[in-house]
Amino acid sequence: KRGVNDLRCLDLTTGKALWESAEVAKGTAIFSDGHLLVLSTAGELQLCQPSDTGIKVLAHAPVLEGKCWVLPVLSRHRLLCRSNAGEVVCLKLGD
Repeated sequence: KRGVNDLRCLDLTTGKALWESAEVAKGTAIFSDGHLLVLSTAGELQLCQPSDTGIKVLAHAPVLEGKCWVLPVLSRHRLLCRSNAGEVVCLKLGD
């Protein structure tokens, strides 16, 4: 049975779940350079590494307060995150 806070990886040819995890926070996510960047609905940013067999949370940090349903944007090693209230943070990632 599907849980409210689980993340699933699906096989697109069969529609069956390859794996599921409750470790990744509910929110919006983008995929870049083999990593999943998740901005949780509570404003926590998670850096995750998915694989064929599961997903590992590598790091996490609170970056915004309040509700966050806006998709993060990544450009030129900068990640823009916005809360529903309009607060914006720009994070420099790597070089």
